[in-house]
Amino acid sequence: MRKLFFSLLVLALATPPGFAQLKSDETDHLKLIYYDPNHAYLLDHLERCFENALRFHSRLFDYTPREKQTILLE
Repeated sequence: MRKLFFSLLVLALATPPGFAQLKSDETDHLKLIYYDPNHAYLLDHLERCFENALRFHSRLFDYTPREKQTILLE
């Protein structure tokens, strides 16, 4: 049991930390998080689509969000 604990401890300490290079963009109602700079061309379209859908559904369901909605773009 002690060998297993020591082995796991060494493995955990030897593993390099993973750094996520997350980028974000925000509108009035949306926080958009993405990690690949190649997705940047989609951001304007995605933000417009989200705002349009939110405006439609807000009127349809009489809904007002209390905070920004978060979308993770993979």
